[in-house]
Amino acid sequence: LLKNKKPESHMVWEKDNWQIYENKKALPRIFLAQTYVVEKEKNIIIQKLFSANFDVRNSVILEEQPPIPSNKDVFLPGSISLVSYDANKVVVKTNAETSSMLFLSDNYFPGWHVTVDGKEEKIYRANYTFRAVPVPAGEHTVMFMYYPSSFDVGLKVTVVSLFVLAVLTVFVTIRQ
Repeated sequence: LLKNKKPESHMVWEKDNWQIYENKKALPRIFLAQTYVVEKEKNIIIQKLFSANFDVRNSVILEEQPPIPSNKDVFLPGSISLVSYDANKVVVKTNAETSSMLFLSDNYFPGWHVTVDGKEEKIYRANYTFRAVPVPAGEHTVMFMYYPSSFDVGLKVTVVSLFVLAVLTVFVTIRQ
């Protein structure tokens, strides 16, 4: 019955009773999407994501309108290269003939910032919970960095506290 069906996964490693399979239908972690849909209603976003008509490999759903057009008529695939991936920094090189949305399947979360060729850009929430950034046509370096504002607040509180402690120490030392 299953002889004519292509397997969705295949074994890539086996030792004793342990096996690791590769899922051939897994979506890429990062890709360039030339088409997008803007939708603000969360329930509709979920419905569209699971719709048979929505191409999750080449399109994204955004909650805000980005500054680039959606290229629904022409599909010119671009290339991406993951340069580095660390806990607080992700660097990607892109090359595309048309402007695209660079999709990264990491959670959208305040504190993440992005630069395209060193220029700060806006991160858009994509496919309900992930990140996307508009990238113009051509070759570009995109860098995501995690630097929450709470870090700045904590640093300022620490500096002020150390200053107050130093002043109090000098004051107590002089009074004795």
